[in-house]
Amino acid sequence: YDLRITSTAPTSWFVGDFENLATAPGFCFDQLTMSEGTIRVGSKTYRVSRGYGTHEHFVHTGRVLDSHGHPMHWIIGGGEELQFFTFKWGDPPTSYGRVMVEGKFVPYDTGVSIDVLEEWRDPRSLITIPSKWHINMFSPQGILDVTAAASGRAYYLWCARNGFVAIYWILGTVNGSYLFPNGRVIPIKDMLFQVEWGQTILRSF
Repeated sequence: YDLRITSTAPTSWFVGDFENLATAPGFCFDQLTMSEGTIRVGSKTYRVSRGYGTHEHFVHTGRVLDSHGHPMHWIIGGGEELQFFTFKWGDPPTSYGRVMVEGKFVPYDTGVSIDVLEEWRDPRSLITIPSKWHINMFSPQGILDVTAAASGRAYYLWCARNGFVAIYWILGTVNGSYLFPNGRVIPIKDMLFQVEWGQTILRSF
């Protein structure tokens, strides 16, 4: 591959104790990005133009996903209309989001809900995973309200002494809208999205 990746929004430092990184159990930042270039697969070359995504940097220093089995939903969407990312993690859940729209970076430290609407049992892994979500991010600066539906997946497993962590990458499309404070609406139709979904699964024997 030959890609040039540039940032499209400020970096969000949102997981971890950044004042004490040497002893913190883990930390993470995310930055919305856009990619241009080519990807070669076998004899075919694919051109990437305005490929929206995110640069995630997560460092674990002893921290793992919730050992009680509460899943993580890390959702990223992007298109000509806007870019967003949001996540939900733990119990009680921690939810957080960011939207980049018309050159403005809108933080959502509260007012974020991510609800699973449908699930699917993967015949390969025999793990039941979410396949459709409703996402609402509310603030006085704007409201993102979308439904995300999956169309493909890949996964891998982290093996541990007492079980394993299943990590899925799920692709699909987002439909809905973004509402500005003045009542103006940006419709969102078939925007590409990606979910990183993970869950700790303990052995029963």
